[in-house]
Amino acid sequence: MLTGGDDYALHQTSEPIAHVSTGDRNFYDRYFFNGTTPGGEVYFAVALGVYPNRGVQDAAVSVLHDGLHHVVRASRRAPADRLDTSVGPISVRVVEPLRRLHVSLGANEAGLQFDAEFRCRGPVLEEPRFQRRAGVRTIMDYTRLTQHGGWEGRLALPGRTVRLEESSCWGSRDRSWGIRPVGEPEPGAMPVVPQFFWLWAPFNFPNTITHFDVNEEEDGTRWHETGFVLPVGADAAAARPARSVDHELRWRRGTRRIESGAIRIDSQAGRAQIELRPLSHFTMSTIGYLHPTWGHGISHGDLEVACETVEAVAGDDVSPLHLHVQTICEARLQREGAPAEQGLGVLEQLVIGAHRPYGFTGLIDGAP
Repeated sequence: MLTGGDDYALHQTSEPIAHVSTGDRNFYDRYFFNGTTPGGEVYFAVALGVYPNRGVQDAAVSVLHDGLHHVVRASRRAPADRLDTSVGPISVRVVEPLRRLHVSLGANEAGLQFDAEFRCRGPVLEEPRFQRRAGVRTIMDYTRLTQHGGWEGRLALPGRTVRLEESSCWGSRDRSWGIRPVGEPEPGAMPVVPQFFWLWAPFNFPNTITHFDVNEEEDGTRWHETGFVLPVGADAAAARPARSVDHELRWRRGTRRIESGAIRIDSQAGRAQIELRPLSHFTMSTIGYLHPTWGHGISHGDLEVACETVEAVAGDDVSPLHLHVQTICEARLQREGAPAEQGLGVLEQLVIGAHRPYGFTGLIDGAP
């Protein structure tokens, strides 16, 4: 099947662009964006994904403000043309590859609107390839990039319009593609041991951008990690991964959410420490992650759009729907030989199952 994408010199196999290189039903191609107004008063996140072998394309926008998540979700049958990155009222458009992308949310029953451009503050950062197996079967094999940026445009909430300015409304985006568990569970598939420890933390400062992520086994052994410390405006040649990264987090008792902590990044430019002060917790299920109905890649037919406003969950909630969070944090960056900087960003946390270094022993038990 030929589509408009076949007119670009982008082919990686002998197949047309509409046919991905694997028949795995869990192949996906995904956008994610987030942003924070000064002081963390308003936080927003956008996701759009396509699942060619499932025939699904979905998207969501969620805005956290004054203790409420305002949410718009949409799902459609995946178009054959992979250049069509829209789902109902939500769309993503590449304005300048790897530098500027436009995100919009049109009219909907929630009264939520978004029309803004993400503009890079630094280069795209390629994270090490994610590969994970359950026995002999591959359950994760994907690539992701992360990029820091500022937002220019407007966000309308019920009864309020927020002007987003590139110089002060900072955030990040990621792009990932490959294989990971999405959609309805596959019948008869080999069961996967429920243990997953994931931290992901892009931060913006006036003169510096930092990035950190780790995946760890039950005993704390790392199977994935990366880190970057770069000046704002750095080019791709400067994006060299750190030599090592580490974390020291204090978890709120009875929960799987941090109450404070620090990240350390040992880069070619020296050691950096980022002290974290949480402001609020954004629930990732509002944009589909681990959601039982609106999970990524779940079919809703030709087109369905759903809107809701929900209260931010209590800080002690460890139910499965609320395990995956991005904690919006004020941060203090200290580097060898450089003045301290104050900034904003998120520490994403998904901790399922045991993790002995932090005292988690069960499936979703809280911190001791």
